[in-house]
Amino acid sequence: MKQARMAKVLGCLVAAMTFGAAGLMWVEPHTTHLYPDTAGNGGGSYMLRAQSAADRAHWRGVLIEHCVPDGGAPSGRQGHHFVVNADGHREVSKLWSAQQDVPGQQRLICIGVEAHPRSPDVSIQQWESLLSLLRGIQDRYRIDASHTQLRCHGMMATSALRQQAAQLTAMLQAAGIR
Repeated sequence: MKQARMAKVLGCLVAAMTFGAAGLMWVEPHTTHLYPDTAGNGGGSYMLRAQSAADRAHWRGVLIEHCVPDGGAPSGRQGHHFVVNADGHREVSKLWSAQQDVPGQQRLICIGVEAHPRSPDVSIQQWESLLSLLRGIQDRYRIDASHTQLRCHGMMATSALRQQAAQLTAMLQAAGIR
């Protein structure tokens, strides 16, 4: 009697899991995703964007660009889909909202990492924000780490900026991203 009841409970459990998984697979392409545009758990705003599974195939890689705000290497929201500033805050460009390519970077998701002009180090907030954004993009769009590249401009004005670019390169390599 106990075994019959146990078999019945297990059968119901398997059926519920099967129907639940099938329902989730059916619903998943139609879900709404939240992309945070600020770092951390603070009460920052969120960009709400509906996403279908069809646009996953558009993106083929990620380009991370170490850039200088307000002059120097190319910067600004026009040249990137996302920008992570020195404090770790993320900004989302209109190009990303419209799911458009950055001119000259077809099918690459471009992330600008703004250098802090007076610091030789990448801040921990900036690193965590970049890493969480990158992991989310790689997971969502199924982009392998081998399709992620870093561009640092050799004409960085100061040795602190060059040291920061070298540190960012080393950190990405240590995380298995580059």
